Amino acid sequence: MILSIIIPIYNVEQYIDKCLQSLIRQHYDKSEYEIIAVLDACTDCSEEIAKFNLESSGIAHTILYIDCRSAGISRNAGLEIARGKYIYFVDGDDYLIDLLALKRMTEAMESGEYNAVYMSKFESDQKAFDDDAIWRYFYKRDTIGETRFTDARINEDWEFTRTIKLKREYKETKIYNVALYHYTFPRAGSLTEQYRSERLNKQIS
Repeated sequence: MILSIIIPIYNVEQYIDKCLQSLIRQHYDKSEYEIIAVLDACTDCSEEIAKFNLESSGIAHTILYIDCRSAGISRNAGLEIARGKYIYFVDGDDYLIDLLALKRMTEAMESGEYNAVYMSKFESDQKAFDDDAIWRYFYKRDTIGETRFTDARINEDWEFTRTIKLKREYKETKIYNVALYHYTFPRAGSLTEQYRSERLNKQIS
């Protein structure tokens, strides 16, 4: 198994079909990657949509269930069972915009003695500055090792990527000239937006 893709899913019924289809339709050997979908306390139709897509995909897949409302803990659950040499994290409301994305990232990793690939470009609905967002990195599993995400409600991925970068063996390469990923930002109902709204309401009250 070359690659494990881990997707935290929390009430993204409007987005998860596009996300999964962008992964399933990749020009990549279907026998060489797996998709791990982690459903976190979903109360909408995300589970049904995920099952429909994955069960007909011809790709190895696992659906996990947790109740934490934490993207970080969801990713940790996926990491515990991931079998791939490489690990890639995709958010359930985002999607790949290049059918060669996985191939490009794998080839970039294998073009030298690298243990991470960083995507310099991406698409988003509004301008965003998520330099350390987890979906911008494609990792060698051994480099992640025992490092795990915290249960912070926002920016837990920034902490994770910065921790990985501090490892002595860390060496990344970059994909500069093509955007591979669409970041859905902002999105009403996301944990980040809920957290910001809660903080704002506390400040007002």
